[in-house]
Amino acid sequence: MTSIKSEIVDGASAIAMTIEEGVDRVLRQSLGVRKGESVLVIADLERRAVGEALFHGARRAEAVPVLSFIHPLEKASQEPPSHLSSFMLECDAIVLATGMSMTHTRARMRATKAGARIASLPGVTEESLGDGGLTADCQEIARLLRILDRKLRNAKKVHVVSGKGTDATFSVKGRAWITQDNGLAVHKNDFVTLPAGEVFVSPMEGSGEGRLVFDARLHDLVEQPASVVLREGYVAKVSGAKDAVAQMNKGGKDGRNLAKFGFGLNAKTRPTAPIAEAQKTLGCAHIAFGGSTPFGGRVECDVRVDGIMTDVTVEIDGKVILDRGKLLI
Repeated sequence: MTSIKSEIVDGASAIAMTIEEGVDRVLRQSLGVRKGESVLVIADLERRAVGEALFHGARRAEAVPVLSFIHPLEKASQEPPSHLSSFMLECDAIVLATGMSMTHTRARMRATKAGARIASLPGVTEESLGDGGLTADCQEIARLLRILDRKLRNAKKVHVVSGKGTDATFSVKGRAWITQDNGLAVHKNDFVTLPAGEVFVSPMEGSGEGRLVFDARLHDLVEQPASVVLREGYVAKVSGAKDAVAQMNKGGKDGRNLAKFGFGLNAKTRPTAPIAEAQKTLGCAHIAFGGSTPFGGRVECDVRVDGIMTDVTVEIDGKVILDRGKLLI
């Protein structure tokens, strides 16, 4: 008879092996880490096991890794310590394994410009390395993004509806869709956020009209659908999400700006996962309110409120791209 102790050991070994496979996907598939390269892993103290797993994964790839632990960031886009920012400029490849996203930090942008290949994994856990969005086929996501890049070029108007009551329109005329979220950063100056798989745009300021109904998340996960009424590009009314309202109000009028619209292509993610993963979910739409400059807009504001809605239909210039969550390309 197998002892309880041996069952526990075997289970721990299986989990460790799963994490190891996830780490290798990040380092070898997404970053293309090669023998002898300098690899920097930045992890916060709440992700010690993840940071150590990535460090040892880089050693398996025969790279030359350095692991740096930092205190958990208080908010997204918070800059790391200045001496760490300087070190980032010297690395071939960097993995950002932090709870709060470092994607839009100046440190990350400078390191990218200096030539580093960078993968940001905001909210990553041991579990997500073995299951969920990080297990997706990045080559397939890249193929879908290439198709969408051609279809969305020069788009002018977006109409989004859902069975829950969403019916809204906005202009994207003159705005560039971001179609590079393919999970691959194998060339110098490449940057990706993982999990991969979202195509998005910043709507033209003042153009959003209609109703958005969020059945998965509006700032927090929702038990019942929460609705937002848009008028002239700003939130005029919110029902069913008090915390979202409080967060928007921190930015005044700009905190209620329709900042971002996107939809996911990743079949492995879940709409109820943390927002960094949920926004990539195939068949779901992702809306952000507040500052839009990171997405190509003009509104500068520190507030960001994210919403996720499922099973949406997205029509662009009269052509249906998503039909009740099913991709039509």
